[in-house]
Amino acid sequence: MTPLLEVQKLCKQFGGRTVLREVSFTLFSAEAAVLSGPNGSGKSTLLRIVAGLLPPDSGTVRLLDEDSDFSGAARGGLSRRIGLVPERMPILRFSPVEYLTHMGAVRGMDKRQLRARAGELLALCGLEQAKDAPIRFFSKGMLQKVGIMQAMLEQPALLLMDEPFSGLDVAAQEDLIRILRELQSAGTGLLFASHEPVLAGRVANRQLVLDGQGAVEMRELEPPVEMEQWVMVRSRGVDWRMAAEIAVRQGKGCPWRNRDGEIWFQPRARFRDKLLLAVLQAGGEVLAVQAVKSGVGWAAAEPDTDWTKGEET
Repeated sequence: MTPLLEVQKLCKQFGGRTVLREVSFTLFSAEAAVLSGPNGSGKSTLLRIVAGLLPPDSGTVRLLDEDSDFSGAARGGLSRRIGLVPERMPILRFSPVEYLTHMGAVRGMDKRQLRARAGELLALCGLEQAKDAPIRFFSKGMLQKVGIMQAMLEQPALLLMDEPFSGLDVAAQEDLIRILRELQSAGTGLLFASHEPVLAGRVANRQLVLDGQGAVEMRELEPPVEMEQWVMVRSRGVDWRMAAEIAVRQGKGCPWRNRDGEIWFQPRARFRDKLLLAVLQAGGEVLAVQAVKSGVGWAAAEPDTDWTKGEET
């Protein structure tokens, strides 16, 4: 594996309190490491120093590439080889396309290259249908995707994230995990802080544990046992023939049924958005979307119901 980020004997104090004490670690290309520890243990501080937004008191941070190495902190700002996703995206009066165009222009990107890259990122994050919608109406999960897109405009070698899973519902968590894994497969290294050990463990292979006294312990993480996530979708205004088509095409053969004039679907979480869009495009109305336990839902809870055929019982 190719070394990507090298942190050596990093120290930082605030008001006489030691937040980071001789922190050292190496991150490799296509590797993901999660920062964990109690509040105030220095996770966000470490991310800001690596990003080059905060100078350390001592120690070095080097982002390595094929031709050279340099310190983001020494440059006095965010390196163009680093993408940063804050914990909370600002609510702006932009659509995703407008925001990406603006951020690309700030970076000095070529217009043709910017349009192509924006299209790639919208497809990766599943936001093609919402590309012209106002960001201020987006859910937390959709805002998180916008933050990732702006950070990935120039295909950075390293992506930094602060609590990326915070406040997301189950389906949005699954979307984010899928996106992060795809970025890893393309060679991007990930370093992120998280209080969600189960979710973080599905992406990261190493854990940096900050003890609150400035020290860091490195731990290897075992590959997780994957568990599929499911959701319940209640809708109306769609006839049973259209419901059957939606279940097969957008729900990838998910269970469904017609119950008291409502159509209930039980798709896997990763197919949720496409199924919801298909219902709306068919003139239907979405009444509720609810997460259910892995492989468990109304289909399992109602054994007398024929979910596979979708017929009324």
